[in-house]
Parts: sequence; C-alpha cells; structure tokens
Amino acid sequence: MKPRAADEQLQELTKPTAIKVLKTLSEKNAAKILNTMAPEKAVPLAQELGLPIADRRQRKQILPARSII
Repeated sequence: MKPRAADEQLQELTKPTAIKVLKTLSEKNAAKILNTMAPEKAVPLAQELGLPIADRRQRKQILPARSII
C-alpha cells in the first residue's frame, strides 16, 4: 500500500488503533506514512511511537517565521 493510501486509512482509525498498526511496520515505512499526514496529526503519533520525525515537525510548527529587517 502506498503511504498516501495508508495515511487515509489510518485517519479513519482511533489514535490507539492507529498506533498499534504503525507499531507493526518498520520505522522507515511508518515514517513514510507520517510524512504524508498533516503535521498536527503526525506529530502526536510520531511522539507516541518515539520516532525522531516528531522533533523536526514540532519545531517547524512552533517556531515563528523570521522577519528580515
């Protein structure tokens, strides 16, 4: 199954069920699926799984844009 299709299927599941499914996958495949998700949905799942993708996405979400003076 392609990552985008898996993403769509996972979004229909409850968070605990989605985590169980993602835990059965390799870290590489789980990361590919999480990369197709919106950050606000992917970050909590990645954090729960202990994947480093959560740190990168969370920084991008939280840091404000720099202004050029």
